[in-house]
Amino acid sequence: MALINCPECGKEVSDMSKVCVNCGYPLQNIKNDGRVKIKLPQGDPSLWLQSKKCIIEDLTTKEILWEGRMGQIAEFYINKEKEVKIMIGTSFSNPLYCKLRPNQKYVITQDMRIHWNATYNISEIDIIDSD
Repeated sequence: MALINCPECGKEVSDMSKVCVNCGYPLQNIKNDGRVKIKLPQGDPSLWLQSKKCIIEDLTTKEILWEGRMGQIAEFYINKEKEVKIMIGTSFSNPLYCKLRPNQKYVITQDMRIHWNATYNISEIDIIDSD
């Protein structure tokens, strides 16, 4: 038995429950396959030298969990919480270090304050526009 977050109220409930004990939301159709989805930021089209490459790496095993380009939705599977390093774009950006949980969706946004190095933030979200 594991705990999952109710997609309606966000409270933790047993993955064996048929409905959320907090709000009554039906849980029988929720996928618990460990899929993680991350919406990556778009690259700046005015920066033609900017690399659009993105890599998500497990910090413990150094395994590459996903590799692609800015603007894509990263999708991969994990069976437990993992600490990862997310490298976005050029060598002028700071890697993003964070913990990811199975069955969650995230969005990465760029901190738009003036920096020498690009800085990114990650947030947990309920829906990605491709859902």
